[in-house]
Amino acid sequence: MKKLLAVLLTAFTYLAAFIYFFPLLWMFITGFKNEGEAVIMPPSIFLTRRWTIIKTFGARESVHF
Repeated sequence: MKKLLAVLLTAFTYLAAFIYFFPLLWMFITGFKNEGEAVIMPPSIFLTRRWTIIKTFGARESVHF
């Protein structure tokens, strides 16, 4: 019985951690997408092959603060 309780508690902990960190992971991944990819429905989970680090740094010059 103790082993079952430990397994259930571990599974619940992993589920709670996933629910907590998934939005943070989603924001991190979306930060590397362009505007069109970020708002497309249904959303794409993975980055496209067109992504490069140059696009990310180049985006800073196109935004005027």
